[in-house]
Amino acid sequence: MTSIIGLGTSEWSNKLIGSDTATDDCLSFLPSFYNDKTIKELKWKVINHALISDDVPLLYDLGKSKCGFVSNEIRQRSWHKVLTSQLALQPRTNTDDLNVPHCDENQIELDVNRSFGYISNEEIRISMKKILKEEIVHFFRSYPKLRYYQGYHDVVSTFLVVFCYDSKHKSIKTKLSHQIKRRLSECIQIYSLLYLRDFLMDSLDFPIDQIDIIPFLIKSKDITLYQKLQLDKIKPFFAIASILTIFSHDLKPDISDDNCIIFQIFDLVICTHSMYTPLIIYSNMILAVKSNLYEEYDKNLENFENETDLVHGIIQKVLIQSMQDNTISTKLWANVLTTTRTSYMIAKETQKKIYKMINKASPLRNTGSGMQLVRIIDQNYIGKLIDKGISLNKENHKSSSGNDLFEEWKYSKLIKASLVIGVCSLALGACDHKMQLSSHVFSTPNFDTIKFTDVAGLLSESFKDIKNII
Repeated sequence: MTSIIGLGTSEWSNKLIGSDTATDDCLSFLPSFYNDKTIKELKWKVINHALISDDVPLLYDLGKSKCGFVSNEIRQRSWHKVLTSQLALQPRTNTDDLNVPHCDENQIELDVNRSFGYISNEEIRISMKKILKEEIVHFFRSYPKLRYYQGYHDVVSTFLVVFCYDSKHKSIKTKLSHQIKRRLSECIQIYSLLYLRDFLMDSLDFPIDQIDIIPFLIKSKDITLYQKLQLDKIKPFFAIASILTIFSHDLKPDISDDNCIIFQIFDLVICTHSMYTPLIIYSNMILAVKSNLYEEYDKNLENFENETDLVHGIIQKVLIQSMQDNTISTKLWANVLTTTRTSYMIAKETQKKIYKMINKASPLRNTGSGMQLVRIIDQNYIGKLIDKGISLNKENHKSSSGNDLFEEWKYSKLIKASLVIGVCSLALGACDHKMQLSSHVFSTPNFDTIKFTDVAGLLSESFKDIKNII
């Protein structure tokens, strides 16, 4: 073990990665009898070595490889080191604007109140909500031109769980040191500015442009599936909640496992420096369950009046059922992440085609494009991108305002519609899974504590929202 740790960082990079693209085979030089625990322990030491020696390129490679940053204790430092290598935050000289409420704080309050349902300890849950609200409010007061969207609280919650994780007691701590709280705030701020700008506009036009890339990616890998699901005609609204939240709505953090899938997904996005990564992950997930999709498609043809509802319904149903079974879910996500780690690069020709689908200020073109960083991004440049994005969003939304459907969409209603379609599909074709699906939709891991009548009430409310949209 000591002899391996003694390697220089460049040698580590060569041995651990072996090529320009990180793969799940990058640890193949280790003896085959090493189990996952031993590999994680070894990798933890390598990550710590990279942090101490300030080897940021090696950190990128480690975060992209199998198991990501391994544990939240070292993930806190790694995320901060990598993200601050991407954007240089300027010290705030005037704090007066932090006292001016943001226009979306009522919605922030509502979303914060229903956060952390997976934490059973009420005292910890209340404390986490307080920190969550403080962080979100601080960000939007710092950048009042940006708009809050429902689902942003899920993203920030993921950062909170990582930075509030107590490795010694394997639990959540709510009293953070000044240093950890500063790192947390900086990570949330940098991640939001570099990766989430398309989602922080007045409308959902830019996120919709992004999810349109998913069928494009599926077509390039499996034309048969693309044609079967008629993805050339159907808008992939089934993916909106997953992409807006970087899967943190679908995959709640397991506070007993500080290297669960959602943390590894964030590792991968941050270290690939790419908002293409969530889109690639989603397309790979669809491809991984295609046999189930074929089966459900044929089984439910008579249950739907049109192809759009059918495709949305079966995709929601299959993905949610796959996530409900822990054995299937663990293996499925492991395979999806393995595939993504070997194919997260977007070819230049493909990128040129995608550029035509997205706005010129999009993170997919600049700050989250997956391009190798040649210099740290300046915050003034981010300010210009925000202004350009706001201007383009207004123009784009104005040009589409003649479409009543677009005009009526609101953040909460679109996400609710996307999720509740899955409930509809279950009600029509698989009543025995209603409870599991409802559990997923309403983000309640211990669903057996909730009465079905309560869920029925929530569904009724959501159906009213959908009726208002349509």
